[in-house]
Amino acid sequence: MVDESEAATVVRSATDCAVCRRSVLVGEPLTPFHDARGDRHVAVCELCRDRARSRGWAHAGDAVRRRGSTRVRVEHVGGNDGPATALALAPDPEAPFTAPQAAILERAIGLDARPVDPPAPARDLLDRLRRQDVELERLRRDLNPARRAEEQRIAERQQAQIRELRGELHARDRRIEQLQRARHDETSPMRMSGHALDAFNQSKDLERMARIARTLGSPVINVHDEGPGIPRRVRITLSWDIAWYEFTVKLDIGAGRASVHETGTGGEPSVLPLERRRANACWSGSGLKLS
Repeated sequence: MVDESEAATVVRSATDCAVCRRSVLVGEPLTPFHDARGDRHVAVCELCRDRARSRGWAHAGDAVRRRGSTRVRVEHVGGNDGPATALALAPDPEAPFTAPQAAILERAIGLDARPVDPPAPARDLLDRLRRQDVELERLRRDLNPARRAEEQRIAERQQAQIRELRGELHARDRRIEQLQRARHDETSPMRMSGHALDAFNQSKDLERMARIARTLGSPVINVHDEGPGIPRRVRITLSWDIAWYEFTVKLDIGAGRASVHETGTGGEPSVLPLERRRANACWSGSGLKLS
């Protein structure tokens, strides 16, 4: 078991560190340790506490701080007992100190018996210094003109890539909207017939039929959607009393393509089935349109 009173006595009388053998400075704390192998108490400076623990020494009490010189001069001043000598008034080593004597001795040898708080460990200071070095290095990089110029170029390239991606997304959205509209139109034969007439009115065949109409008058126009398919087929039949013409319009609404093909012609409309001679569209100055 550690005798703390004995340890305190050793520390009060110590003048150097038991580990590094360095003379203790004024105001420097000493910590008592117990050396179990040598069965002794020793005083250790603040810098050597970890080394003392690594030797297997056990902490034996609170640290105390030196305040003055460790040299003591004891003299006899005056009196009738003979000349003044240092040994004449030396205390009996076997006699215990009284409280006032102990207080005087503590002041004389420069020790403060009050426990002191140990300073912050050196590793904490090193950690703070390392963090400051890292922060300074970061600030140097941030303030480096070449680095800032490179970061600006990277940011500009990223902005250009973002604009390009936004353009691609916008084009894809338009394409999806076009396909959705095409799918919706394909469900209605009436809308498909209207698209077919628009394609016919933009073709070269319109002008040819217009010349015949100026001679024979307005034709009977029949528009027939042939149903789902890719491409979608719509038949357009124009007939007069002495002639008829038939066209097939191929539609790919999703791709936005349309083509007009002449598929038949004749001189006697009676050869056509009756449903092809029933008018469901009409002729106008701008072309064909649904009735």
